[in-house]
Amino acid sequence: VCLTVAQLITDQKKQEEAIVELIKGNPYISRKEIAQRLSIHDSSVKRRLVSLQERNIIERIGAAKGGYWNIIK
Repeated sequence: VCLTVAQLITDQKKQEEAIVELIKGNPYISRKEIAQRLSIHDSSVKRRLVSLQERNIIERIGAAKGGYWNIIK
C-alpha cells in the first residue's frame, strides 16, 4: 500500500486531533495509553506529542511520570 504525502499529513493531523481530545478527557493520560486507545505505535504518539508541544498546542506540566498535559490552544 502506497500512501501519498497528502494522506500522511491528513493522518498525522487526525492523530494529533485525537490525541488532543484524549488529553482533554484525561490530562494524566500516558503515552502508552494514547497509543493503545488510538491503535498506533508508541513512537508515533511520541512524535505527535513533540509536534504538538513545538507548536505550543500542549505542554507537559511536572515529571514524565506523575505529571500531566495542559492544552494551551
